[in-house]
Amino acid sequence: MPGEICKRSVQRSLKPIINKEQPRTAVAGGSPEPLYAALINDIRRRIEIGELQPGDKLPATLKMAAQYGVCHKTVQLAMKALAREGLLIRRKYFGTFVASGDVGSAKKPAEPHVALLMKYIKERTASDIFDTDIVDGVMEAAAAYGCRVDVNLYSRLDTLAMDRSLTGFLLVRPGREEALQIKRLGLPTVLLDIAHARLGLGFARSDNARGIRTALQHLIRQGHRKILYLHSDCSNPYNFSGIERYKTFMAAADEYKLPMENSSLLFADFSGLPEGSEYTALLTDGVMSTRHTLNILLRQGIRCPQDISFIGFDDVDPVDFQALPLTVIRQRLDEVGRAGLKLLLDQDRDWRRAKILVSPELIIRGSTASHQSLSSSR
Repeated sequence: MPGEICKRSVQRSLKPIINKEQPRTAVAGGSPEPLYAALINDIRRRIEIGELQPGDKLPATLKMAAQYGVCHKTVQLAMKALAREGLLIRRKYFGTFVASGDVGSAKKPAEPHVALLMKYIKERTASDIFDTDIVDGVMEAAAAYGCRVDVNLYSRLDTLAMDRSLTGFLLVRPGREEALQIKRLGLPTVLLDIAHARLGLGFARSDNARGIRTALQHLIRQGHRKILYLHSDCSNPYNFSGIERYKTFMAAADEYKLPMENSSLLFADFSGLPEGSEYTALLTDGVMSTRHTLNILLRQGIRCPQDISFIGFDDVDPVDFQALPLTVIRQRLDEVGRAGLKLLLDQDRDWRRAKILVSPELIIRGSTASHQSLSSSR
């Protein structure tokens, strides 16, 4: 097939190289030939006989390394050498292409085409809690890389245009079965803001563990020890982020020697602080738990930080904290989207094994204060 190096032909042409009984050099005419030189000569020969035509795209570095039975660095050396000769054109994020006789007139590679799949598509409003930040990051990166992105739903996968230009898939928080279904299509696939163990798919996601630890460390530095963690439903297997944050909180609280008894509560069961409560700080695990807690505190007339310190995981809409400048752990989900697209387009990285964690930021506003100032105001 034009543009693709046949594995059988590769093994035949480089048989002396991959023979386990011989040293890793090819012998031509009785003189040893370095691996990268043998690779250069093989590709040059294929171009000369017309097996590789101008404009044809070569396989990715890792794929070529596997086909030729060599190290990926050997492939990179050969590609650079052939590019210097003017036989190949290397375009970042697009790949390596066979040049024409006039390098400047080489056929322009087709623009990359990526399918971005998600559970739902909503219009952005002041109160939406959807995946628009991830999508925005993907789209910004796509504009920079000259990449076409089609946004669709998992439920409408059968309507997706599966043409030859499709480079791969970006999956926004898919369930395990959804991710497995897409993986079986055989194209490069990257998970966004989720990870599924033993599925063989790389990911770019928010570092939930670092976010929780950052919030706890901030409260501990202010002298807080009795901290109540208000969390979402961790019995829901689709609540990947909530489960990870809860496990991190429990592990970190134990590590920091914080009082563990009654240290966490399902946010839906939180109806307010009892009279004479020993809690000096609250930490919530997401937008829903933050909004619920804010409403309860306002209803009770509890002030932050005068009566209690409060950190929310995820930034909330400004309308939610007009009366309270809330300290938050802000996720950089746009960066998650950018990192995922870059991973998918980067031919020198193995998307199957990539694990990209994007660190959230602590945004200090006015809802936390030292334990001493809290105690003196009570």
